[in-house]
Amino acid sequence: MLFEVFMSVFISVFTATYNRAYCLNRAYESLLQQTYKNFEWVIVDDGSNDGSNELISNWIREGKLKITYYYQINQGKPSAWNLGLDLAKGELFVNLDSDDYLLPEAISIFKSIWEKIENKKEFYGVVGLTIDSNGTIVGDKFPLDIFDSNSIELHNVYHINGEKRGALVTSILRNYKFPKFEGEKFVPEGLIWIKVAKKYNQRYFNIPVTIYDSRRLDSLTVNMGLLRYRNKLGYLAYYHELSNLSNIPFVRRFKYNVGYYAMKLHCYKTLEASSYNKLFAKNNSFITLPASICGFVLFILDICRYSKKVNN
Repeated sequence: MLFEVFMSVFISVFTATYNRAYCLNRAYESLLQQTYKNFEWVIVDDGSNDGSNELISNWIREGKLKITYYYQINQGKPSAWNLGLDLAKGELFVNLDSDDYLLPEAISIFKSIWEKIENKKEFYGVVGLTIDSNGTIVGDKFPLDIFDSNSIELHNVYHINGEKRGALVTSILRNYKFPKFEGEKFVPEGLIWIKVAKKYNQRYFNIPVTIYDSRRLDSLTVNMGLLRYRNKLGYLAYYHELSNLSNIPFVRRFKYNVGYYAMKLHCYKTLEASSYNKLFAKNNSFITLPASICGFVLFILDICRYSKKVNN
């Protein structure tokens, strides 16, 4: 089901939502407050049954924002993201979670910083900071107020962590969509950022652009293991990409390899019965044996912690 308003736009703000009618108004109000108006809001409703459809339809009738709305049967955020990219008309693509609030100058800042980049072919976007409801920066600031790098270096060399928010080049993202794995609805976003970072840079800036609901981060932290257990192939793809990174600290590389071998054990039946085995093959190295032993331990711990929760 598709409702849309056709106009030329510079930025597409994307929101994937699932039964978030109780908080979606927060994102809507933040977009109404934007000082720069040449943007659209692309909403992919991933199977909500809480009245989200009626709420969004009312906003479309109000006509205060350019809105493209698509309803699909529940398939998970990666599927919604891929569809959002197909629907987006803007040069840049901004992900706005359904319970986040984009600060009034955010889109204007994204546009201003992007336009100052001279060699745009080398970049896939611009990224700023987020703050919590108290105005405290979430995670780390960047080393410089304007800083060119990529997500691989950012996390593994500069050790910058915490939620960030960016405006990314739509046409580039369309070449790096989330893979689909049967029976799974989640793939870590990091899989995409790693792949893009091998070819393109980002421009980072120390200006807050989003108020982030830190309670969601706490919830994700608590449920991360269960999420990993339910989406084994998605996490195998993620750790496979991480474990093949070069020029990163040994401790991180070892940790990524442990995750890879644990997920490969989780997926062994699927791998043997499909073409995924070749896709996720890896060359042996001097850390293969110790990492595979630790991966086996993690595999056993996962089963003990999560098998009953998933089967219940």
